[in-house]
Formats: sequence, structure tokens, C-alpha cells
Amino acid sequence: MTRILVTGASGFLGRHLMAQLGKEEGYFTLDDSGDTDLVSPYETYALMVGKRPSLIFHLAAAVGGIGANQKKPGTFFRDNMLMASMYSRPRGSTRSVAARHARS
Repeated sequence: MTRILVTGASGFLGRHLMAQLGKEEGYFTLDDSGDTDLVSPYETYALMVGKRPSLIFHLAAAVGGIGANQKKPGTFFRDNMLMASMYSRPRGSTRSVAARHARS
């Protein structure tokens, strides 16, 4: 059975993905519902060791709206880059998928 971890499962993309995965057989989905600080390498490592996913959909992001992004653009950039870098090749995981936001 494939163990799938979905970060950001309660967000827009995550909700839709979880609904689709719930229809599939042979998958066991684990969502990270905000109990883990995904910017912390220690907490992220503990999550990986505890859940042992074979596939990760990294859909979580640090967001705050236009005003917050204007006030702290570096903070949001740093936090999102840290999360993305930790999920790009997680230890013990065979595959990972990270969502990217494209600006037009």
C-alpha cells in the first residue's frame, strides 16, 4: 500500500487532492493538518520518520494576503523556500511532488 503525505491538505489544492485520493483504492493518505512547523528541519524530519510516506504532495505554503506580502516579502519567500527544499528529496521517501504557483 502506498503511504501518501499531503501537506497543505486543508488548502484549496489540498482539499481537492484529498477528495480524489479518497476515491482511490490501495492508497493510505496522511495529511499534515498544521501540527508540524514545516519550516523547522527538526519537526519536518520527525514528521518523515513518524509517517514514513512513500509519496509526498507538498502543497503547503506560507501566505498572508497582499498586505502581509508587501510588509514581509522576505519572510514569506524564506519560509516557502525552506519548506520546498526540505520536501524536494526527503529522507526515506521515494517520490515527492511540490506545487508551484505561476504568476501571469
